[in-house]
Amino acid sequence: FLCTTSRSKCSDNNNSYEVPTLTGESLDRPLTSSLKISYWLCQRYPHLLPREHEAQIRLRLAKMHDIQALSLSVPDKKAREYGVPNIAAEQLSTVGKIPEDYRSALQFKAEFHKKHMESALEADQVVLAESKVLEVFCEISDTYHEGDVWLFGQAVGPTILDAHLVPLITRLEDCGRQDLVPGILAAYAGRVRSTDAWREATHGRPTMWDISMGHVADMEL
Repeated sequence: FLCTTSRSKCSDNNNSYEVPTLTGESLDRPLTSSLKISYWLCQRYPHLLPREHEAQIRLRLAKMHDIQALSLSVPDKKAREYGVPNIAAEQLSTVGKIPEDYRSALQFKAEFHKKHMESALEADQVVLAESKVLEVFCEISDTYHEGDVWLFGQAVGPTILDAHLVPLITRLEDCGRQDLVPGILAAYAGRVRSTDAWREATHGRPTMWDISMGHVADMEL
């Protein structure tokens, strides 16, 4: 995602011009990644990162966030041949006079795309991402007790790993990559999605936006 607000509201908080970014009076500096924000939440809600499972949770979260999710987002092999369009670069070449802060954001995003996303749908990158996600799923399946709502059981309750794993599984299913999700974890994610907490957080929406949902700015969060 590209932040296109003014420089004072964007680059002063996150010089990568991206979200998520968390700011606040209690923070010495902005938190500029979902993992950093998650661990900040764990400091305030320690039950999300129980000590007896902390090492395991941190390792698996690190592996999950090392996966290039874009490589798993296009199931149609033919469609992958078109690659990932560099929209920021296209805007720079076609848009007329634009504010300098917005131009800087587009330039950064265009370079970021070239470095990290341009090759995401190439065959070797797709295979790499598939192998990484399958490895994580295999490790989690080996320790998960089938039938439990949460990864570490009802006695432990939801952890920060649950909070990252269920959206990942759901995104893969929304993208048509159910083939990557073991049945035991698909059933687990389904149980979590049936909870009131999930419905309240997502309003029943999928993980991917489409035009039928209306403009993002008009969505009730």
